[in-house]
Amino acid sequence: MRFNAAEQSNDLLPGGVYEFEVVGASESISTNGNDMLVLKIKIEAKGLVITITDWIIAKQLKKLRKAAQSCGLGELFDSGEIPAESFMGRRGKAKIVVDRAANQNYRDRNIVEAYLGRR
Repeated sequence: MRFNAAEQSNDLLPGGVYEFEVVGASESISTNGNDMLVLKIKIEAKGLVITITDWIIAKQLKKLRKAAQSCGLGELFDSGEIPAESFMGRRGKAKIVVDRAANQNYRDRNIVEAYLGRR
């Protein structure tokens, strides 16, 4: 099959707060040797379905705590250890922003600015 890869859509959500579902979760090591949680979250909004990958290193405690709280895993966070698979299928809310590409070799993309803890 032949196609023009440059024609693929670059659908982006406008910045805002969106509900998400965790569709992928794994543990990894960052390039600097830090423990890292890799979350893939799916958002269905404004006629789009997008998946965002978010890398949270262990040193980002505030973001990790909010991600856990948003997904109903606050008690696990308080224990000091959260297995990645605990996030699978969980739902929450996150503030999504548009990350503008630094140059023309890259595309603008949606990223997670912050997770919103449950009240």
